[in-house]
Amino acid sequence: DRELAERAMSEGAEIRTGVKCVGVRQGERVTVNFTGRTSGSVESELVIGADGAVSRVARDVGLGSREHIFCAQAEVRAGGEDDVAEIFLGREYAPGFFGWMVSAGEVWRIGTGAVAGNPLEYLNRLVARHPSLRGRLRPRGIRACARPIPSIFIREPRRGRVLLVGDAAGQVKPLTGGGIYMGLRGASIACEAVTGWLEKREEEALSEYGRSLREVFGREVMLGQLARRAFRAMSDGDLDAVVRSLEGKLGRIIRRDLDFDHHGRLILGLMKNLPTLLLEIGLRRGIEISGRALESK
Repeated sequence: DRELAERAMSEGAEIRTGVKCVGVRQGERVTVNFTGRTSGSVESELVIGADGAVSRVARDVGLGSREHIFCAQAEVRAGGEDDVAEIFLGREYAPGFFGWMVSAGEVWRIGTGAVAGNPLEYLNRLVARHPSLRGRLRPRGIRACARPIPSIFIREPRRGRVLLVGDAAGQVKPLTGGGIYMGLRGASIACEAVTGWLEKREEEALSEYGRSLREVFGREVMLGQLARRAFRAMSDGDLDAVVRSLEGKLGRIIRRDLDFDHHGRLILGLMKNLPTLLLEIGLRRGIEISGRALESK
């Protein structure tokens, strides 16, 4: 981040720290009001809102009402294998999402997410009650934080001469909530659209942003949303059955098709082998999961 900021300033960018956006208004130019270390307003021909999941820019241009996943994470002292990421499933600890624990140097990051409720309560419950963590965590956490993750991809993240990028535009993977890859790719696509607009001064150039996003991410997001609906429709017993089946064909498909940044290939591979997978987790259980997923939003 520091290197990018220095490069931007070397090209003439002005960076203000210690302030936040408190309002955006479009007219002949776009006005952004800010407050914090200093207060005031700036005007621009064009604004890019990259101000996170609870984006004030998105709200003020009419794109701010959406669903979120609420997450909490803490850094703790713990014992475990440095090269293994641990995933925790179940409605007691992460309803509609999952928990995680990964090594981060001298500390471990443990967190959880939920589609509703207080994520800090779920995190405390995970730390205190999960049997696999018993005796492994040191009593004192170093730092804890909570934040929302957007769960709705905005297909047209533009209003007039305001473009949204990253979490503000819902550019996260539907299954995991990860936003680094999609946010960076979205920023690159936004830059191409803005460059075209600066050259032509035609609004149509800005429309390329949404079209290009849908072309690049459309199928991936659609498949991810389908998989998320199926996941949320599962009971804890369903999840146990799926995990047990990882030793069979399901596990082989995952090992073959899993890609950290692109989940679409894996989801398609699972869909193509649906009959076999239904047999592995139980035909009746699989049909019930499919039915609940189709009924959900």
